[in-house]
Amino acid sequence: MISLCFLLTLQGSLQDHKTALIMDEVDGMSSGDRGGIKALIDLLKTSHIPVICICNDRSSPKLRSLANYCLDLRFRRPTAAQIANKLMPILKQEGFDISMPSLEKLVTSTRNDIRQTLNMLQFWNVEHSKLSFEEVAKRYFG
Repeated sequence: MISLCFLLTLQGSLQDHKTALIMDEVDGMSSGDRGGIKALIDLLKTSHIPVICICNDRSSPKLRSLANYCLDLRFRRPTAAQIANKLMPILKQEGFDISMPSLEKLVTSTRNDIRQTLNMLQFWNVEHSKLSFEEVAKRYFG
């Protein structure tokens, strides 16, 4: 599960800002760094721009103090069907022929990772413009 922490102590509305700072993997900040979370909290206290902190492990004890300065929003991983439904019109527009079951099987093989699915489709599309269910099963499920 991905959590997104958002700074609440902003001055002005979000529409007034054109710049934001995105801090990814904040749950991994303290692994080799002393004082990283404290420095981030100090930044949050004084920042005049939105700061978006992204983490994979919201339950990490390292994030307890940071959570006091953030709005905690949690997101679920999209289902294979949701991802396939969004990707299908793009693939059709790009001239890539794939059935919905094949696309869902491919998405499932990446554990519903949109970026990895796109990378696999892009790699496959270099030599082929059609991807069958059998080909997906043979290639990715042995």
